[in-house]
Amino acid sequence: MTKHFTLPELVDPHFLTMPEDEVWAMLDPNALRAIDALRDKFGPILINGRGYTESGLRRSDTATGAKYSQHKSGRAFDLKFLADGVTPRKVFEWIISHPVEAYAMGIRRVEDIAYTSRSTGPYFGWLHIDSKDTGVTNVNKIVIVKP
Repeated sequence: MTKHFTLPELVDPHFLTMPEDEVWAMLDPNALRAIDALRDKFGPILINGRGYTESGLRRSDTATGAKYSQHKSGRAFDLKFLADGVTPRKVFEWIISHPVEAYAMGIRRVEDIAYTSRSTGPYFGWLHIDSKDTGVTNVNKIVIVKP
């Protein structure tokens, strides 16, 4: 569970037909800790809602994303920032320049902002973060993924 987000904000609507405790168990605790910490630091965040349904936990049979997407394992979220002046690029740059703090939040990987950032439009794109284990050589480091 999180202090800032409800289950419908975090999962594909398909999962809302299941017992709530089972769905929460599908979400990685590090990923949940990360989104709460980012919400505390940068203000309101949109994951699912406003037309978005697959920015959190996705069904395994979805056509969205990669075959082995961390979204399908409950370890990834695509974040849209709602506070004035907070953009995906700004948060990406903060994460990269504060790897020890970001790692402590539960973040292990971010998608390269060149693939997800937009200069205009709603939310200026999104920031993909995930909590996939990156191994002992990457403790206190953030891995940048190029999708």
